[in-house]
Amino acid sequence: MFDRSVKRRKPRLARAGMMFRACGYVGAMALVDAMARGNTRFSDIVHESGVISDTGNRILKELVNAGIAAKSSAGYILTPWGLRIHADAMDIEENTDTDQNSNTTIDEGGGPCGSF
Repeated sequence: MFDRSVKRRKPRLARAGMMFRACGYVGAMALVDAMARGNTRFSDIVHESGVISDTGNRILKELVNAGIAAKSSAGYILTPWGLRIHADAMDIEENTDTDQNSNTTIDEGGGPCGSF
């Protein structure tokens, strides 16, 4: 269980934990990818991502709470953190596609949830 006192003592660490948790949901990266492609309306985001509407709503709330996405008058948008996460995920996918049979490692500053 997540120690809530971490939020008071180590706010940056708590934020990182929220980001990792939000990225860990099945479908979260599909929603991030849909937003990165320019979709801002909830219905467009869930349609393009293929995530069920109720699940998409719950995950989008987590992404907003984690600071990965934000809700504006135009709809949902990725924050700078969200854009970084998407870029890192695309880099990993590109490297995985080209190096499927080799022993590759991810450096400490990378990963689908960015570096902190």
